[in-house]
Amino acid sequence: MDRYVLISLHDVTPFHLKRLQHAEKLFKDLGIVNVNYLFVPDYHSRTPTLKPGESEDYRIWINQKRPFQIQWVLHGYTHKEPGTVTTGRLSPIASLKKRFLTANEAEFLHFDRQSTLKRIQQGRSSFVRHLKDEPKGFIAPAWLYNEHLVACLKELGFLFTENHRSIQLLPKNRHLHAPVITWATRTLWRKYSSQLVCPVLSRIWSGQKVIRIAIHPYDFDHASTVANIRKVISSVLKNRKQALYSHLISNGKSKKKL
Repeated sequence: MDRYVLISLHDVTPFHLKRLQHAEKLFKDLGIVNVNYLFVPDYHSRTPTLKPGESEDYRIWINQKRPFQIQWVLHGYTHKEPGTVTTGRLSPIASLKKRFLTANEAEFLHFDRQSTLKRIQQGRSSFVRHLKDEPKGFIAPAWLYNEHLVACLKELGFLFTENHRSIQLLPKNRHLHAPVITWATRTLWRKYSSQLVCPVLSRIWSGQKVIRIAIHPYDFDHASTVANIRKVISSVLKNRKQALYSHLISNGKSKKKL
């Protein structure tokens, strides 16, 4: 039985360009052949304040040739919680997730349906402008969203989204169980605990058909975190095929059960 690993680089944006270049060096060193890049159109509303040349450097970087294949995915719009909340009060569970899983970046946890549609459409327009293609998938920042997101994505023709536990194939309303391994660096406690937990999770989930490895640009500010990422990916690649989201969608449409 084939097993798959889906490696993703989150928060692809001009603000993180130097960190993204470090990430690509790691991918080359490890012989990665498939990576999913999560594109943020206006990260923390910083795009209007780019210095002269930064936007051009980013455009050149996006279009450069690489020794691995990329699938681009839309990853929110600003990756930041909005100043104006348009939905009702959060549930206790949603409030806990927001508090412990992210630092004011649960962009799609606070929108009503109309605001959700508008923000996705803004992101899609930017995606097409930069990448000359339509996004097939959408992933909410911090994997947090309310009940409006999935319905809006279906209405707009997106093929997949995901949460912490699974990838959802939207046209079929089918979930592919795919737990995620990701590192944290926001505090010293999170940084070193994730370096202990992530290798353990890679072993615990060794029997899973699909696992995801999510890497963030800020990981590359910490040498020990990068070393841990390298160790986990090297181990996982010994017995798993590398996948893009499109590969899993294709298999999901076939009679093969993931």
